Amino acid sequence: MEHKKSTNKSRNNNMKSNNKKIDNEHDKVVKELLKEEDEEVYILNKALRLSLKSDEIEIYTNSFVTSNYKYKEADCVYKLKGKNVFFVVEHQSVIDFRMPYRMSNYQIEVMRSCENYKNTKDNKEALVIGVVLYTGRAEWTAERYIRNIQHYFDDGVKTILGDNKTLGNYTIIDINKCTEEELLIAKSLISKVMLIEKVRKTEDLGKVLIKMIKYLDARGLKYIDNLIKNILVEDLGEEKAEEILIIYRKAIKGEGSDEEMELAISKTIHDEIVTRERRGEKQGRKNVAKKLLIMGYSIDEVGKITELSKKEVEELKSK
Repeated sequence: MEHKKSTNKSRNNNMKSNNKKIDNEHDKVVKELLKEEDEEVYILNKALRLSLKSDEIEIYTNSFVTSNYKYKEADCVYKLKGKNVFFVVEHQSVIDFRMPYRMSNYQIEVMRSCENYKNTKDNKEALVIGVVLYTGRAEWTAERYIRNIQHYFDDGVKTILGDNKTLGNYTIIDINKCTEEELLIAKSLISKVMLIEKVRKTEDLGKVLIKMIKYLDARGLKYIDNLIKNILVEDLGEEKAEEILIIYRKAIKGEGSDEEMELAISKTIHDEIVTRERRGEKQGRKNVAKKLLIMGYSIDEVGKITELSKKEVEELKSK
């Protein structure tokens, strides 16, 4: 029994390790794209409603790490050429409710890294603008101002709140609020990555993968190829991800109609979703069976209640 517990623990640790590896790989994909001026400009223009061009910004190479986040650097920092105006971009795949606090740390550290202090009335500090690119499944619900996550002081007459509306503030790009069409036609590779993230684990993935082919150049096609191979394996497993990859490559070569390719990918995803649902349903019945056995129900009674075979119930009891 101890050996089995140890084996299960090892298996769980391996699964967590594999999921973490895939999550890190996905974060790496987005971060690497954000280091390209064209891709960064797309994010900034979309988030802030600007009309920047890629030659107007430069990556800010001054390495900084916030004092309270020695393990955590901002994902990407860009500077407006010729001005002390900076853009801190953070990619999030999960909601971080402390984002205003984190962003305020980043903003202060960027300001500190380029300060040229003069004790004069007209001295200007750097402007640091925060942007969060969020690719999670649930809608982003974290606060955007640091004052909204701070304690407040009520003296019985009035409530005293911090009045700062800039420090810790950030603009959010939430893929849940982006339409498929706008991400599809945008002249940006990161928009395609965002779109795939939006439809991951759904049967719409087939339609999206085939549709976006005509919007991608050779580099983009290869990039999405690698994305399927390295990221979607988490959702579909290696075998199904490989099947989709083969169909995707056939579609690029024009082998078969778009409708046939979409249907083939959608069927592959549907079959995997159904298989996993059935696997989860059966595991749920097994969990119920274990509890019934502990409560003293007979093997026949547990089999009738859970619709498991006598052999399956006997195996559960022996464990």
